[in-house]
Amino acid sequence: MNVRRFGQELFSPRPEASFLPYIPVAIVIFLFGVLGLEDGGVLGALLPYGLLFLLAIVQLKFRTLIGSILLLAAFLFYSTFLAFHPGERWDDNGEYAFFLACGLVPVAFLLLFRPRFDRR
Repeated sequence: MNVRRFGQELFSPRPEASFLPYIPVAIVIFLFGVLGLEDGGVLGALLPYGLLFLLAIVQLKFRTLIGSILLLAAFLFYSTFLAFHPGERWDDNGEYAFFLACGLVPVAFLLLFRPRFDRR
């Protein structure tokens, strides 16, 4: 596989791929964006979460492999960081479990319904 073909595979829309994994992704990103409004203001919430939310909405229509990889990497990083470095900021275990699930549920959906490479 050469670089040009690899680039085409990454950026080509995959209409046969499911749109289902991007629904929980968009919901979690929207929730984090609303929570980010409280902590970082409009600019602090719109930059990271707005761009990720826009990517999730675009993925609902086009379903490219690169978009799926970017969203998966973001949620894997969040889940891994939260699992290994929980810190002291949680009031109880329920709150910690909720935010850990906010990272792991989208990862599970993205892995289960991931777009595949075309085998030609």
